[in-house]
Amino acid sequence: MGTESASLRAAITRNIDQALAKQEITRNALSYKAGIPKSTLYRNLDRPEQFKFAELGQIAEALGIPLTELLKDAA
Repeated sequence: MGTESASLRAAITRNIDQALAKQEITRNALSYKAGIPKSTLYRNLDRPEQFKFAELGQIAEALGIPLTELLKDAA
């Protein structure tokens, strides 16, 4: 279960990074747009299980995408 769980959590980071690349937005810019401190964003991207649901909502809103897009393949 550990490996499967890790790959599912990694899907959140992958989905965020793909949205950033598609929109040509940096992680720093996302931090500003989402109102999440850079240190928190970077730490949570390394350990996506630490994201609070509200933070994921802020990220989705900042990217202009549905929250479900960030969570696809992660559940």
